Amino acid sequence: MANDLSFLATRMASYAKTVERNSTVVVREAAKAIAPILVFATPVDTSRARANWQAGIGHIPSDIKFGKPDKPPSPDYGGNAAVAAIIGTANSYAGGSYLAIANNAPYIVRLNEGWSGQAPAMFVQRAVAVGLTKIRGFRILSNGN
Repeated sequence: MANDLSFLATRMASYAKTVERNSTVVVREAAKAIAPILVFATPVDTSRARANWQAGIGHIPSDIKFGKPDKPPSPDYGGNAAVAAIIGTANSYAGGSYLAIANNAPYIVRLNEGWSGQAPAMFVQRAVAVGLTKIRGFRILSNGN
Protein backbone atom coordinates (compact mmCIF):
# COMPACT_ATOMS: atom_id res chain seq x y z
CA MET A 1 0.00 0.00 0.00
CA ALA A 2 2.77 2.46 0.91
CA ASN A 3 4.55 1.60 -2.35
CA ASP A 4 1.37 2.29 -4.31
CA LEU A 5 0.94 5.68 -2.62
CA SER A 6 4.57 6.55 -3.21
CA PHE A 7 4.21 5.67 -6.89
CA LEU A 8 1.00 7.74 -7.09
CA ALA A 9 2.70 10.73 -5.45
CA THR A 10 5.64 10.51 -7.85
CA ARG A 11 3.30 10.22 -10.82
CA MET A 12 1.18 13.18 -9.67
CA ALA A 13 4.30 15.31 -9.21
CA SER A 14 5.36 14.40 -12.75
CA TYR A 15 1.93 15.36 -14.08
CA ALA A 16 2.07 18.67 -12.24
CA LYS A 17 5.43 19.54 -13.83
CA THR A 18 4.18 18.55 -17.27
CA VAL A 19 1.02 20.66 -16.90
CA GLU A 20 3.01 23.66 -15.67
CA ARG A 21 5.56 23.42 -18.49
CA ASN A 22 3.01 22.80 -21.22
CA SER A 23 0.64 25.52 -19.95
CA THR A 24 3.47 28.02 -20.27
CA VAL A 25 4.09 26.87 -23.83
CA VAL A 26 0.38 27.15 -24.66
CA VAL A 27 0.24 30.75 -23.41
CA ARG A 28 3.34 31.63 -25.45
CA GLU A 29 2.08 29.95 -28.60
CA ALA A 30 -1.42 31.44 -28.26
CA ALA A 31 -0.03 34.97 -28.04
CA LYS A 32 2.29 34.35 -30.98
CA ALA A 33 -0.57 32.96 -33.07
CA ILE A 34 -2.99 35.76 -32.17
CA ALA A 35 -0.59 38.71 -32.55
CA PRO A 36 -0.23 38.96 -36.35
CA ILE A 37 -3.91 38.25 -37.00
CA LEU A 38 -5.03 40.81 -34.43
CA VAL A 39 -2.57 43.52 -35.42
CA PHE A 40 -3.20 43.28 -39.16
CA ALA A 41 -6.98 43.07 -38.68
CA THR A 42 -6.83 46.52 -37.05
CA PRO A 43 -8.13 49.25 -39.39
CA VAL A 44 -5.57 51.85 -40.45
CA ASP A 45 -5.80 55.58 -40.94
CA THR A 46 -2.85 57.15 -39.11
CA SER A 47 -1.31 53.79 -38.01
CA ARG A 48 -1.73 54.73 -34.35
CA ALA A 49 -4.27 52.00 -33.52
CA ARG A 50 -2.28 49.29 -35.25
CA ALA A 51 1.00 50.37 -33.63
CA ASN A 52 -0.56 50.47 -30.15
CA TRP A 53 -0.94 46.71 -29.77
CA GLN A 54 1.33 45.74 -26.87
CA ALA A 55 1.91 42.81 -24.54
CA GLY A 56 2.80 42.64 -20.86
CA ILE A 57 3.65 39.86 -18.46
CA GLY A 58 1.85 40.11 -15.13
CA HIS A 59 0.36 43.49 -16.09
CA ILE A 60 -1.78 45.06 -18.76
CA PRO A 61 0.25 47.63 -20.68
CA SER A 62 -1.13 51.11 -20.06
CA ASP A 63 0.96 53.42 -22.21
CA ILE A 64 -0.20 54.97 -25.45
CA LYS A 65 2.13 55.14 -28.42
CA PHE A 66 1.95 58.36 -30.37
CA GLY A 67 3.33 59.15 -33.76
CA LYS A 68 3.40 57.27 -36.99
CA PRO A 69 5.89 54.38 -37.15
CA ASP A 70 5.34 54.11 -40.90
CA LYS A 71 4.02 56.86 -43.08
CA PRO A 72 1.26 55.84 -45.50
CA PRO A 73 1.10 54.36 -48.07
CA SER A 74 3.28 51.69 -46.45
CA PRO A 75 1.32 48.41 -46.24
CA ASP A 76 2.76 47.79 -42.78
CA TYR A 77 1.57 50.89 -40.91
CA GLY A 78 3.46 49.92 -37.75
CA GLY A 79 2.12 46.38 -37.72
CA ASN A 80 5.38 44.49 -38.08
CA ALA A 81 6.92 46.35 -35.14
CA ALA A 82 3.86 45.68 -32.97
CA VAL A 83 3.82 41.99 -33.87
CA ALA A 84 7.56 41.64 -33.22
CA ALA A 85 7.20 43.31 -29.80
CA ILE A 86 4.31 41.04 -28.79
CA ILE A 87 6.15 37.93 -29.96
CA GLY A 88 9.28 39.06 -28.09
CA THR A 89 7.24 39.43 -24.90
CA ALA A 90 5.56 36.06 -25.49
CA ASN A 91 8.93 34.38 -25.97
CA SER A 92 10.07 35.70 -22.59
CA TYR A 93 6.95 34.43 -20.77
CA ALA A 94 8.08 31.89 -18.17
CA GLY A 95 4.76 31.06 -16.49
CA GLY A 96 3.58 31.84 -13.00
CA SER A 97 1.60 34.88 -14.11
CA TYR A 98 -0.41 36.00 -17.11
CA LEU A 99 0.39 37.47 -20.49
CA ALA A 100 -1.87 40.30 -21.64
CA ILE A 101 -2.26 41.81 -25.09
CA ALA A 102 -3.77 45.29 -25.03
CA ASN A 103 -4.34 48.35 -27.16
CA ASN A 104 -4.62 51.74 -25.48
CA ALA A 105 -5.47 53.84 -28.50
CA PRO A 106 -8.36 55.96 -27.19
CA TYR A 107 -10.68 54.85 -30.01
CA ILE A 108 -9.86 51.12 -30.17
CA VAL A 109 -13.22 50.15 -28.65
CA ARG A 110 -15.07 52.19 -31.28
CA LEU A 111 -12.99 50.57 -34.03
CA ASN A 112 -13.90 47.15 -32.65
CA GLU A 113 -17.56 48.17 -32.63
CA GLY A 114 -17.40 48.72 -36.40
CA TRP A 115 -16.67 52.46 -36.48
CA SER A 116 -14.31 52.03 -39.44
CA GLY A 117 -15.45 50.62 -42.73
CA GLN A 118 -12.04 48.92 -43.05
CA ALA A 119 -12.78 46.18 -40.52
CA PRO A 120 -15.96 44.46 -39.38
CA ALA A 121 -17.32 44.93 -35.90
CA MET A 122 -15.76 42.55 -33.37
CA PHE A 123 -12.53 42.18 -35.37
CA VAL A 124 -10.65 41.68 -32.09
CA GLN A 125 -12.78 38.71 -31.04
CA ARG A 126 -12.56 37.23 -34.55
CA ALA A 127 -8.77 37.57 -34.59
CA VAL A 128 -8.47 35.88 -31.20
CA ALA A 129 -10.77 33.03 -32.29
CA VAL A 130 -8.76 32.45 -35.48
CA GLY A 131 -5.47 32.63 -33.60
CA LEU A 132 -6.64 30.11 -31.02
CA THR A 133 -7.52 27.58 -33.72
CA LYS A 134 -3.80 27.39 -34.44
CA ILE A 135 -3.14 25.90 -30.99
CA ARG A 136 -6.29 23.81 -30.70
CA GLY A 137 -4.46 20.47 -30.93
CA PHE A 138 -1.93 21.23 -28.20
CA ARG A 139 -2.14 18.83 -25.26
CA ILE A 140 -1.39 19.96 -21.72
CA LEU A 141 -0.64 16.36 -20.70
CA SER A 142 1.58 15.07 -23.45
CA ASN A 143 2.80 11.56 -24.32
CA GLY A 144 -0.62 10.02 -23.74
CA ASN A 145 -0.69 11.05 -20.07
